[in-house]
Amino acid sequence: MASIRQHGWSGAVLLPTSHGTVTIQEFLERYQHSAVSRGLRPRSIADISKCLRRVAREIEARRLADLTPAALQGWIGECGLKPVRLQSVVKNAACAFSKPSLQALGMGEVQNPFLHLVRPKVDREPFRAPPRAWITGLMRQGIKELQGEVRLAFVLGLGAGLRWGEISSLTWEEVQGGCIGVAAAKAKGRRARSVPIGPKIRAVVESGRGRGPVIAGDAEEVHATLCAWLRGCGVQDAKPVHYLRKCFGSLAVADHGIFIASKLLGHASIGITASTYAGQVDRLPALRF
Repeated sequence: MASIRQHGWSGAVLLPTSHGTVTIQEFLERYQHSAVSRGLRPRSIADISKCLRRVAREIEARRLADLTPAALQGWIGECGLKPVRLQSVVKNAACAFSKPSLQALGMGEVQNPFLHLVRPKVDREPFRAPPRAWITGLMRQGIKELQGEVRLAFVLGLGAGLRWGEISSLTWEEVQGGCIGVAAAKAKGRRARSVPIGPKIRAVVESGRGRGPVIAGDAEEVHATLCAWLRGCGVQDAKPVHYLRKCFGSLAVADHGIFIASKLLGHASIGITASTYAGQVDRLPALRF
């Protein structure tokens, strides 16, 4: 940091000489091997590798020594990606240079070139929640019309606020005692949580109980069927299944407040919940004396 303060971004040094000649491809191969041994989700490993390859390609970096803060900051300033997408790419690529990752690679002295970058500000668009009557009506309609694993996926999304990745990887051992446990290894951000479910949702889930994965069939087919049904019900969101989770979140904020809603949704911070459900947060009740 002293070199950066004195000489600007051009004074930043990324790697010791011993690691400067390692190619991006060699680094990624080592990272993937260590990430598997550390128990990271295959999808997370793939996303991190894909984003780091993209960044390296766009700044024409072939070796780790080419991944300097100056080059990365210049790319961020000129990149044509939308701010939210750019944030995601930079965040994922930076995961490969986290302290636990570098220590597992035996490269603990390597500096993280993404650490002090100035990233674009992202203004999250608040979710425009439909009326409660519409959400509860959709729940009744889905329970009545859908069948099998599609119905299970539907109630887990709307009744428990699970992400699709959490639904597709859920096992029956994690559905016990009126609660759905989401393990850290399967959750976005690696945050474990336990989501209680009400009697109506519990009855639907228990009626389909089996062994092994909850979605034992073709997950892509289940997802496509549910998306088509939701669009037929008037859901125009780009991600219809994720729209169910947002509806769950809007009811959680309205009924229990933003703090508990953040815990139920498994958000990384309460700020994400506040920005996403700003419409519900703004509807403040009067104090009762």
